[in-house]
Amino acid sequence: MDVASATNVANYIVEDAQVQKVELVSNSDSGARVRVYLADNTVEVSGNYNVTVKGIKGFYSNVTEMDPVTKNIFITENVRPTVSKVAIDSFTGSATNLTLTVSEPVTNADATTNDYALYIDGVEVTNKTVTVAAQSTAANTLSVVINEDLSDELAAGKSVKLVAKDTLDIQDVNNNKISASDIIIK
Repeated sequence: MDVASATNVANYIVEDAQVQKVELVSNSDSGARVRVYLADNTVEVSGNYNVTVKGIKGFYSNVTEMDPVTKNIFITENVRPTVSKVAIDSFTGSATNLTLTVSEPVTNADATTNDYALYIDGVEVTNKTVTVAAQSTAANTLSVVINEDLSDELAAGKSVKLVAKDTLDIQDVNNNKISASDIIIK
């Protein structure tokens, strides 16, 4: 398969979705395989969708363009969950307890500090931890404990937020990572 035409996003049409990237996985005399990546939040419901492939040219010197092909393929929804509400449950003198309400049920693999970092007035507070409780059964809320009583900072009007780390692993039942890079605490 011609690499340029095989990896051209314009040659792939997915009903009701946006193709973001195409990767050529294998390519030989016996056949070729591509992986098509869809943009986040473009497949709202899991189900069958028409997928059209067109404009692909042949392998080596065979430059004949293939006829367009449309197949009906099952695609899993890819809408990322979002945080819709942040509630301060309590200040304990040494911690701030929060409940995050999420747009759809999510899980969190383990209760570690790998999901969010604490920032106050734009500066990361590296000596404090943010722990999101483990959640093996999907639910629309997440419990968060910050090992710092933030009542004085919030009363003083300081900007307090949680910023997602690269290791964020909170996801919905279809493995879509939560879309909550910054969570503002008020």
